[in-house]
Amino acid sequence: MAQYARPDSDITVGNWTDEGTSFNDGNLYTSIQEVTSDNDTSYINADDTATTCVIGLNSINAPGTGTITLHVYFRSSGTGGPEKLDIDLYEGTSLVQSWPNQTNRSGTYSDLNATVSNTITDYSDLRVHLGADSVGSGEWIRVTQVYLEAPDAAGTDTSDSTSAYLKGSQNTSDNQVAFLQGSQDAGDNQEAYWKHIL
Repeated sequence: MAQYARPDSDITVGNWTDEGTSFNDGNLYTSIQEVTSDNDTSYINADDTATTCVIGLNSINAPGTGTITLHVYFRSSGTGGPEKLDIDLYEGTSLVQSWPNQTNRSGTYSDLNATVSNTITDYSDLRVHLGADSVGSGEWIRVTQVYLEAPDAAGTDTSDSTSAYLKGSQNTSDNQVAFLQGSQDAGDNQEAYWKHIL
């Protein structure tokens, strides 16, 4: 299973604009927070160079062991040198990791799909910086979806009898769990006795 940090606020807008045919509410984040990428139905657009927006992500729990991935779906159009998207992940005002000079003139949206290899300590204040670069007159960069994918929060060890009971574990080797859960293990005298009189 996984948990997802999706856009939930505009921290800095820059010269990025809210575009598309839906979610034109003046906010950037509402156009890039969809669960499934909707391409040009809703997106944000930058049509000049050296402009950066900062998007806040919703809080998630500290994940368990596994891969953390940043997804950014984007594309660009132009006639000169390739337009570049600089992507940075921040924890508050501290840089976590950068993916500079991303390009995509394929005509369809592609996903950054980047592994976050550096350490994150606070999952309640994650931010994505999107910087447009090398965008000339008549050229643009569009971003349609952004989210961070992380493993579920670390679970509790169900080998402990109390945790096993409270979490509904099927571990019937513990007498207390076996009794309270109505296990079929009649080898436990206490359970067998109570089952018999009931």
